[in-house]
Amino acid sequence: MAKVYTMRVRAVEGVNVPNMAALEMGVRRVVGKDADGSVRPEGETMVCSGKDASNHRSFYAKGVRLGELVAIDAETAAMAGVTFQAPASAPQKPTKGKDGDP
Repeated sequence: MAKVYTMRVRAVEGVNVPNMAALEMGVRRVVGKDADGSVRPEGETMVCSGKDASNHRSFYAKGVRLGELVAIDAETAAMAGVTFQAPASAPQKPTKGKDGDP
């Protein structure tokens, strides 16, 4: 069975890194961005599996090392060979207010 790598990354404003798995299926997608080009603050989990898993992992790891992507967790930073730096303000999940307001 092929090795499966999971990398959690966040896009950098002004940089477009292609989603390799989508590109192989003929779909142009950019890692960590919506269709309108805005950066998703929660980032994206890239699952690299199959025969090209190590190539995809190397591609995304290089993106992290070059500053084109930001590692969201320590495991991804370690895979990329960079020091993990926790974001200054992590995205918050929406919660209900104390009074039950949405």
